[in-house]
Amino acid sequence: MHVWHVDPVYGNGLWDEDGEEWKHKNLVRFFIMLDDWKPGQMMQFGSQYLTWERGDVIFFRWQDVPHGTANFGHYERPLLQLTGETTPEFEEMLKDPTVRQLSI
Repeated sequence: MHVWHVDPVYGNGLWDEDGEEWKHKNLVRFFIMLDDWKPGQMMQFGSQYLTWERGDVIFFRWQDVPHGTANFGHYERPLLQLTGETTPEFEEMLKDPTVRQLSI
């Protein structure tokens, strides 16, 4: 469980020399879901709750969006978390019409 929060902008010291403003603008984070959603598993971003399928990729501005998670079900909820620098290719990918965007 991770209580309702907004994360500070950090990159495990890898981008500290670039400054806080650069990190806030340029660092991105993904969750890659490694298994299907099961009852008792929850993630909330802003006002939206999510369900997912194995292979779904969740991107959100962890620096700006309140979020939290819990697993009170009977199954583990494996995911892979990636943090890195945004690129022009990533920004273009977000414009793809198959990307589902939630209003939070």
